[in-house]
Amino acid sequence: LGDPGGPGRMVYDVSYFLVFGVMLLNAVVGLVVNSFSALRAETVAREHNLETQTFISGLERRIIETSAQQAGISNGFVYHEESRQNKWGYMAFIFHLREKDTEDYTGPEQSILNQIQRGDVGWLPLGRSSLLEADKTYGGEDTLSRIEREAQGARRDLKALSQGQQQLQAALRSLSRRVDEGVERVQTVLTPYEGEADLMSFPRT
Repeated sequence: LGDPGGPGRMVYDVSYFLVFGVMLLNAVVGLVVNSFSALRAETVAREHNLETQTFISGLERRIIETSAQQAGISNGFVYHEESRQNKWGYMAFIFHLREKDTEDYTGPEQSILNQIQRGDVGWLPLGRSSLLEADKTYGGEDTLSRIEREAQGARRDLKALSQGQQQLQAALRSLSRRVDEGVERVQTVLTPYEGEADLMSFPRT
């Protein structure tokens, strides 16, 4: 209690706790929470796409359901994904091509394998479905028009994601400014005690 440097030491300890124990900890926790929020949003978006678009062709669920109803098929989206464009069937076909002897390839198989090796997805029915083409309501729609409509939706999603990233960056900049301001206030409080601490460091004669 009689130590002349006690008040300065107390201010230093409290300031250290406020800066490193509270403000920086909150900054780290905020970054972790925002990271998990971004991952959660990405997962939700992926699940939404799986529920509202076909996996292979990327067609909207409502269009598939409507075409299936016209053909007298109930639960058309599930039927389309499991029977017409089963993703595991496409995967099995790719493995079949990789395991098959090159001398036994047919012309179409060789052509598709070359596209797979180049990373070309032109062999997939993107924006197309035999179920959809059989429906007069959507069968006449140009494939490029569907792709353009879906591209517009993708651009809207990317714009929303970009806005979310900008908001996150703005929040991080604001948090960084608050931390800097807190450090400056602590330094201002400690400045009067620095000279006293220097004088106390010299032994008295």
